[in-house]
Amino acid sequence: MDEISGLVPTGRRLRGPASDLVELNGENGLRHTAIVFHDEYLEHRALNESFELVRGFLESPWVTGLVELSDRQGSAFVYPCGECWSVAEVSRILADLGQVGGVRAGLELMYCAGRILVEAGEAGESEGVYSHGGLTPWRIMIRRDGQVLVLGHALPQVEILMFHEDGQRIPREDSFRYCPPERIEQGPEDVSSDLFGLALIGFELMTGRPVYDGLVNDIRQQAARGEGSRRLFRFRDKLPDVVRECLTIALRRDVADRYDSGPAFLAAVQEALAAPEVTGSSLMDLMAHVTRQDRRSGSRPDSASTMMASVAEVRSMTGVSVDSSKDESARWSSSRTAEKPKARPPMVKPEKETGAIPTAPALIQEADDSASELRSSSPASVPDAPVIPDRVKGRSEERRGG
Repeated sequence: MDEISGLVPTGRRLRGPASDLVELNGENGLRHTAIVFHDEYLEHRALNESFELVRGFLESPWVTGLVELSDRQGSAFVYPCGECWSVAEVSRILADLGQVGGVRAGLELMYCAGRILVEAGEAGESEGVYSHGGLTPWRIMIRRDGQVLVLGHALPQVEILMFHEDGQRIPREDSFRYCPPERIEQGPEDVSSDLFGLALIGFELMTGRPVYDGLVNDIRQQAARGEGSRRLFRFRDKLPDVVRECLTIALRRDVADRYDSGPAFLAAVQEALAAPEVTGSSLMDLMAHVTRQDRRSGSRPDSASTMMASVAEVRSMTGVSVDSSKDESARWSSSRTAEKPKARPPMVKPEKETGAIPTAPALIQEADDSASELRSSSPASVPDAPVIPDRVKGRSEERRGG
């Protein structure tokens, strides 16, 4: 059976804008995920000459939770992230069940991914990495124990670059949906641009609805005008005021009007998490619920977005031929009935890893009794989680000192 970078495709592929996520399996059982760009983008200089300038940092970022690039083969950028689910996949599993992630889970995602992005921005600047790429729900991954990972940092949003070069090559809606306005206007970007996209993703996990909606030109215009903070007013009955205020500042059109630093953004998210009116499932408990629906034995709740691919199909995506006689297509059975509420399951240890693979920050720690009394009870299916402790300070200085 043909391989990608010595890894065997499992047959699981998630279609996304400009690139797909392909799950791979190594000899030692460690799962990898490949970001596989669509053919029309492969020759763009951003994926070739420009990529080589930042390759060293991407292969050894030394940022906790920012998964290192282990290899590139043709259109495939391979990351040793273990078994995990993209935020896009989690949202679609929940939507298929008629559910949403909830406010607490969305805030925890923003806090954990935000810490990674803030530290990556600081570390990358010292290495000459000034473009952080496109942050989308296909680039933030969550393990079954709730740990958050970021893939593809500094890989460019090549479809937006090509749109600027040729206005007739209009990408899909999702390519514009998570863009900060400065990217659409070809302005300079910094970590606040990353946090802008993260706020859009966090809101979508909370509510099950994107901030920008409509046809592709509608979404492009909304994103270019930076209408995120204004459109939040429509959800004033669904989001606590402290959460809406946090999102509103992060989604302001002008960079100068947003949080003045990454730590300020993290502190605001942490403050929102501590508010008694913020309820719902923790990210860890949400993933326990999601993984019961999708056990990776083959269920695919959203056939329109999470698609099966034979080995031949996956190989064709990466430009490598395959003997069709060796093509063994897997069949996955769907499970569309939510399980009855159960007691909170024991925490599952993350998959054993080898090598210098980054370990994501722990999401949940035990809080004191007074903090627990402040929070409202969560839905019956998944109990509430304690507040994340104050660990805002990044590790970039430690990394440089080491």
